[in-house]
Amino acid sequence: MRSVFACLFIAAALLSAGCTGEEEPFTGGQAATEFRSETSGYDDRVEFRFVPNSDEPGTYSAIYTLERDVSWGGTTTETRENVRYEDISRASPPIEIVVPREAPPWAA
Repeated sequence: MRSVFACLFIAAALLSAGCTGEEEPFTGGQAATEFRSETSGYDDRVEFRFVPNSDEPGTYSAIYTLERDVSWGGTTTETRENVRYEDISRASPPIEIVVPREAPPWAA
């Protein structure tokens, strides 16, 4: 049985399209926050963590898509928009997205 995989598309979507600083108008001189991503896989879940390269706590809004390639056929997709994360900094808990692994329907 192949394991269920959560595609790393989530990282690209979160880092390129969804992470923004406080909801303030963009000013040309304001730099975007950079994030370091980490992925951990376990028997029952996959965890994606995004740590900002900033010591100053901030609020971020994320848009991401989870795409699962399942061994019993096809893919499933779930999109979440405007997910809000508060008090995120290098020293505080990171943005964390946990995706449970799914067993085939006949294994239940």
